[in-house]
Amino acid sequence: SPMVRVAAAADHGSGLGSLAPPSEARRITYANADLAIHLARPASGPWVRVEATSRWSAGRSGLTNSVISDAMGPLGVGQQLVAIEHLDLPAFNSRTTAAATA
Repeated sequence: SPMVRVAAAADHGSGLGSLAPPSEARRITYANADLAIHLARPASGPWVRVEATSRWSAGRSGLTNSVISDAMGPLGVGQQLVAIEHLDLPAFNSRTTAAATA
């Protein structure tokens, strides 16, 4: 169903947002502590697009914000609080876009 596709795509935000630069990817692990999805309208069609931005602090937490779209344009947002385990990594921001279908 369209809602299942939206939920699955939103849940991939932190992975798509890539919390670590490739050179540091093996030095970090993280888990999504929660997922909030807010939609302005129902999704339409088979495709769901996610544009994810991840940020972390020097501590052990991060936040992923995702814009969720379909063929008609933006339809909502997703947010994930991320629990991070790392070894003295600097603050890092990234932005990634991906599309998913059923």
